[in-house]
Amino acid sequence: MLATPELPRFCASPAHRARPASPRYPNSRVLAQPPRVSLRRHRPFALIAAASAKRLQLGVNLADAAPTDRLLLAGGICTHTLSVTSLAEVDPELLGWLRAAYEGN
Repeated sequence: MLATPELPRFCASPAHRARPASPRYPNSRVLAQPPRVSLRRHRPFALIAAASAKRLQLGVNLADAAPTDRLLLAGGICTHTLSVTSLAEVDPELLGWLRAAYEGN
């Protein structure tokens, strides 16, 4: 990315474009990186990507979590992944995994 008068060179890196995730979690940041969105504190604790037109892939960093039929082991940046196909799947269990990843980071 080139520096412009509106965006100085020191703000051109993706890390400087990160936005606070929520006032409730002041240490976290949301960083949009094509083709995914990264939720981070010191390092990414979750990644959200569009796996298809009707499915989101959510990756979380949960070092000590055992895999389940819904929470699958993964390699790479995240230790576990799960698929979300409807808003009903964003339930207390999923939010608990996100909270654990946030706190473990």
